[in-house]
Formats: sequence, C-alpha cells, structure tokens
Amino acid sequence: MSIKLKGSTSGSVSLDVPAAVSGGDVSLTLPNGVGSSGQYLRNTGTAGTLEFGDLPATSITTADMPAGSIIQVKQLYLQTTGSTAISANTVTDVSGMSLAITPTSANNDILITMRWTGEHSTTSYNSMFGMKRDSTVIGGPTSPGVRAAGHSPYLISYQLNSASTLDQAELSFMDSPNTTSSVTYKLTWRNDTAGTLYNNRTKEDVDNPNYERGTSTIILMEVAR
Repeated sequence: MSIKLKGSTSGSVSLDVPAAVSGGDVSLTLPNGVGSSGQYLRNTGTAGTLEFGDLPATSITTADMPAGSIIQVKQLYLQTTGSTAISANTVTDVSGMSLAITPTSANNDILITMRWTGEHSTTSYNSMFGMKRDSTVIGGPTSPGVRAAGHSPYLISYQLNSASTLDQAELSFMDSPNTTSSVTYKLTWRNDTAGTLYNNRTKEDVDNPNYERGTSTIILMEVAR
C-alpha cells in the first residue's frame, strides 16, 4: 500500500514499501529540519532514527585504480640545440636528454618513450641508441657480446649525409624501477667512431632552407600494475 502526495497544481509523488517487510513492522524517524545542500539521509547510532550527513571528504588513491591506469605523466620537450662529445665504442649519456619521475608505488611500472632528432659529425654505421635508469642500462638485448647493443639504430635519413641533413631515433620501453624514490631516465648513444652528436640541428647548422632544425622528447608515464 502506498501513500500518494499530490502536488499543489499538478502531479504526485508516491511512497511505497515492499510487499513483504522483513522483520515485521519497521519504524523510521525523520530528522528535525531540512538539512543543507549536498547532504544525505543516514542512520544515526540508533538504526531507524535518521539524520542528515555530509559525503566523506576522501579522494581516490592510486591503490584504487585498476591495472593499466595512468597515474602520472612527465614530459621533456627539448627545443634548443646542444651537443655531446662521443668517444668510440663508449655508451654515453646524450646531453639534455634526461627526465626524472618519482613513482607513487613500488608496484607500478614506467612507460618510457624517447624521440631524438639531430646529427653526428661523422658517418654512423655501427651505432645504437639506448636507455639508462640513473646509471643502469635498461632494456637492451641479451648476450650482446662486444656488439653495439641498445634499443634502436641511428636512422640515417639521406645518403649518409653528415653535415646538412637531420637524422632520428625512436625508442620505447616499459620499466619496473620497484621504488618510490626519484629515478632519472636518460637517452644514451654508442658509435664506433668518435665525434660530436648534435641535438635538434645539423652538423653545419647553416641558416638557410637546405638545413633543418627539429625537436626531441622524453615522455614518462607511471602505469598501475
């Protein structure tokens, strides 16, 4: 049986109960007053005696997020030019290409993407770009021996030109740092010939339409595991 409350001009609202009420007769005592905006009705310490309450002032934590959720994103967008001195057959950190992130949980992973644009001062047949987490090389191939190991070769864009045509490399890797301390991810390069690696510019870097300049990026995303 329902109770129908009619609007003063039109329509109505019906209050109803289940056909069978568990436990027999039930009594609900409404609070005195209308409460405040945003409040809701809840039981007091005495079940059946209702009061107005506020929603809890809590926020979703990273522990509440399902696996695969993106927790945070960091980006390095390098627009300026720079250079790095390279020794032959030596893994070297590329100047300007590093970015730090502090994981919120030691259980989470870090998705790393790196895009480099630039040119080396000599031809670069036997070269590889790679990554480091702080001072540790990460994500390389197993059992490389004395080979030039890394993630990606140096992509030469036009006829081995090493003076006026930009080259590039793109890398990606999912790392598990297992820490909540700050870690720094770095782009590295190894080449069989010593020289200078230039970021975002050609070797000669002449200001005319036959020479290029570009940009490079590192993006770090903490991923819930």
